[in-house]
Amino acid sequence: MEKIKTYLYKDIGIILCILFYICFVAIAYAVKPYLDGADWYFFSSLQRIIFGLAELAIFIKVFHKEKWRDVINFRHFKDGIRAGSGVILYTILLTIIIAIGIGSLVNTTFAILFSCLICQQITTGFWEELTFRAFVLEGYFNKTKKSWWCRLAYACISFIIFGLVHAIEYDNFGDAIDVFIMTGIFGFVYAAIYLYSHNILVPMLLHFIYDIPANFQQFVDVWNEEGQLFQVLNNYVLTAVFLLMPIAAFVFVIKKPVYEQENTVQISGTDGPTSVFIVGCMHKPSLSQRVQRIPFRTRKAWYEKHITADGHTMEEVRPYIRDVYGFQEVNPQSEEYQLQYKEIRASFIMQYAPELLGEYADAPQMNGTDETSIKHQ
Repeated sequence: MEKIKTYLYKDIGIILCILFYICFVAIAYAVKPYLDGADWYFFSSLQRIIFGLAELAIFIKVFHKEKWRDVINFRHFKDGIRAGSGVILYTILLTIIIAIGIGSLVNTTFAILFSCLICQQITTGFWEELTFRAFVLEGYFNKTKKSWWCRLAYACISFIIFGLVHAIEYDNFGDAIDVFIMTGIFGFVYAAIYLYSHNILVPMLLHFIYDIPANFQQFVDVWNEEGQLFQVLNNYVLTAVFLLMPIAAFVFVIKKPVYEQENTVQISGTDGPTSVFIVGCMHKPSLSQRVQRIPFRTRKAWYEKHITADGHTMEEVRPYIRDVYGFQEVNPQSEEYQLQYKEIRASFIMQYAPELLGEYADAPQMNGTDETSIKHQ
């Protein structure tokens, strides 16, 4: 029973994701018959903002974040962009194809174009990535044992959920399958970005940027499909890039995430270990990087000689090192944290208060650590 509770706690985000979606769809279907055009797009955008902000507050509470910037920030932003290079290439190519193939646009208004392509799409990226990526995938980061197949499993869950919520809108089974596969692949790619970089801002931005040309196609009335360049790009190049996109995402899923390539240090307080923070990368800096660091090291040495440290409480140190240096606090409810707490507590007792161990304090020393010595001890 305890194991079931542990698994439910770690993956509670998947359950919340489904509940949020059901509530969202119920409200949307109740209001949609009464609104049309720009009014509907503006309402839909407002609904996404409200749901997104509410879910952000719940996410902070459920996953023990201190503020919204612990969720949405620029940490590992460049690594996330690198992981999303397939989506970027596909979006650029799709935009070029649309620009080449436009014959004429439908008769519409600026309000509809602005509300549909800007307001609705930017809020869609915000809400959908929080719902279908952050909540669904955050359980992975609370696991004690992390592996590439575990990340792949979470990415596939994102594929299935994201594909299904878009496919159920279609009555035709063939269209539903096509939408399920296409949107599912995008869900897999966005999941790969988040799992590799633990940065939700990158999927939000790439989702928004892609949705603009994808939704702009509905406003094209006549296409110039006879041009050879258009046919080659649309029929072959775009398809090839779309097929390569999940392959590139798979590489980043199985690749060791950037945040796991960093060292950590544990800061202990009077009641045991307090937090684990990121302090730097393990890879050896290159020659150019070492040269670039010389001025900073010189200034650092000068500051260390002229600055006198004053006493600070843990409550003052924690937000400072998090905001200034980008340190990251681990979840105190995770199994790894609890295990570290118990081990360090036992170590402190044996080192500083062995009298608390009673008769076990005078346990004889082992002759060796090999198997034979242990058996004959």
